[in-house]
Amino acid sequence: MLRAGDLNQRVTIQRKTSAQNAVGERVPTWSVHCTVWAAKQQLTGREQFIGERLRADVDTRWRIRYRAGLDPKTMRLTHAGSVYDLLAALDPDGRRVELQLLTKQQVG
Repeated sequence: MLRAGDLNQRVTIQRKTSAQNAVGERVPTWSVHCTVWAAKQQLTGREQFIGERLRADVDTRWRIRYRAGLDPKTMRLTHAGSVYDLLAALDPDGRRVELQLLTKQQVG
């Protein structure tokens, strides 16, 4: 059950768009789709060496009130200056009360 008191993190969901740069090339940009309150739950974290660099992946679940139209293929989530790739937007019980947003953050 989603309670208002659990929604204590302000997150922004961004949609991928494109714009034209000074040379006329299309470049990807991000625009704000919506800003909502969310509950954050860290799920897992992994560290691995890629080349000579250490990279960490952090999987996080965000619970928000239900919103239609979220597309993991073209959207991402930002929170406190960090960017999270949106992997899935799930309606756990099919009642359109809450969404669980599954995200991955790459650090390093």
